[in-house]
Amino acid sequence: MDEIRIYQSHLRMILMTLGCFAFAASGLFFLYRRYNISHYDTIMLWLGVVFFGVGGLVLLYNTFRRILSAEPFMTITAERVTYHGIRSFVVNFADVKSFTLKKVNHQKLIAIHYKPNVELHKMNESGVISRILRSFNKQAINAQEVLSTVGSNMKAQELCDLLNERLEAYNRSQQ
Repeated sequence: MDEIRIYQSHLRMILMTLGCFAFAASGLFFLYRRYNISHYDTIMLWLGVVFFGVGGLVLLYNTFRRILSAEPFMTITAERVTYHGIRSFVVNFADVKSFTLKKVNHQKLIAIHYKPNVELHKMNESGVISRILRSFNKQAINAQEVLSTVGSNMKAQELCDLLNERLEAYNRSQQ
């Protein structure tokens, strides 16, 4: 099977970056206009400025890095999926039971359902923070890991269907 490369939509990523900077700028506007705001409001505004300002810088860096390097967001081969998100990782089809589409707070994620032995191994090999996150994911969406589809140039349902088709083809080839 051919390798499939999925890229992020540069326009979507730039719009998200501009949105982050707009939120940070509006926070600065309210801070420097000195309306009747309490100390609590001042702290919350500064937290918003820092959160959205740093988020915008990270998005801007990742967007330009992807544009300049032409790095795909996700590469799907006959044996594995290579995901290049905030944290890059490889998902081998030999370790996966299925992929499902989950919606969390208006964001569509592709849940990776690992085989039980692999799931246990991944949990045992994780650090403390990673274990906490994996446990939270397991309780919230019944999967330890997810693939984000934010900014992808492919619809989330189509991507999930493609991954399941590749998984089925891999399983047939191993019989």
